[in-house]
Amino acid sequence: TYLDITHPDDIKVCRAKADQLHNGKLNFYRIEKRFLHSDGHSVWTNCSVTPRFDTQGHPAGFITMIEDITERKQAEEVLRLSHEKLRELVAHQERIKENERIRIARELHDELGGSLTGCKANLSVAMLEDERAGRVPNQRLLDTCALLDAAIDTVRQVITDLRPSVLDHLGVWAALEWHAEQTEAHTGIACRIVIDATAAAVVVDA
Repeated sequence: TYLDITHPDDIKVCRAKADQLHNGKLNFYRIEKRFLHSDGHSVWTNCSVTPRFDTQGHPAGFITMIEDITERKQAEEVLRLSHEKLRELVAHQERIKENERIRIARELHDELGGSLTGCKANLSVAMLEDERAGRVPNQRLLDTCALLDAAIDTVRQVITDLRPSVLDHLGVWAALEWHAEQTEAHTGIACRIVIDATAAAVVVDA
């Protein structure tokens, strides 16, 4: 029978359809299935089966139409693989960009942030010494301290934009909630995050 040359992975569904035809639960079915060629390779087909009855209405076999769709299935597989490779390439590029953001954020924190904080500390000590000595702090020092405070805040904001610390400490879902809170605070637009319990249970690479 045709099941004898059906691909092993397709036999189960084909047998189920055939049983439904025999039992009268179906009067027609169409299915994409693979036949095994004599040389061992698979041939994809679009197989349509309709029961045939004699003049008394008794089952008298089946009318089967088979269309070779191997080329179409091969083209679909090539397209699927190309999409898969494209997704992998995009994911790889995103990982590279994310790693670069992490590197820049760390350098800003360790180098620039440290230098600005050191400058602010030195100025603060100098101003404290002036105050203890009864001298009025130089206005330029006061202005410089204010500029350093603004610069430190800017660096912190840039670091947060590049790589929020909540992402490393608490994960993606907490970071989404934090981002919504920040957006609401900055724009005044009400934001609400709803994370399905099933999704929340998934560990996502941050």
